[in-house]
Amino acid sequence: MKRKLFFHFILISLFSLSACAQTEEWYGTYTYEASLGENTAEDQMIIQYSFILTKDKCLITSQGYQTDEKIICTTKQSGKDLLVKFKTFGDGSIENIYGVEVYKVDGILFKLTSEDGKFKTTWGELVPEESLSVGEYFLKKDHKK
Repeated sequence: MKRKLFFHFILISLFSLSACAQTEEWYGTYTYEASLGENTAEDQMIIQYSFILTKDKCLITSQGYQTDEKIICTTKQSGKDLLVKFKTFGDGSIENIYGVEVYKVDGILFKLTSEDGKFKTTWGELVPEESLSVGEYFLKKDHKK
């Protein structure tokens, strides 16, 4: 009986460690620059997205043309995919500066799929205007823990 319990404990421990290791491989800073074309004044409309994932932080920022937003997020690994979910805006609110609930709490903002060192993005609730629903958008800049 003790042997059986010990064996189950070892299996559970190994599973937990492998789950942590899998999540750690996603740690880093990812960037994406969305070019929305030109406005009527012929100014370039560009929004820069940054997704930062560490042990203690999950943050998405978007800055640029008529945009300045911070989103606190959560993640969940599902096989080769990393689901990035909405938690709150940077100020802790679930509403944007205009009092609108743009995203659902725990709603999937986007999904990253790792394929041959590249990251395929499948947009969810967060969709840059000119983006297709799936493509290579985010580039990983570094690895942080």
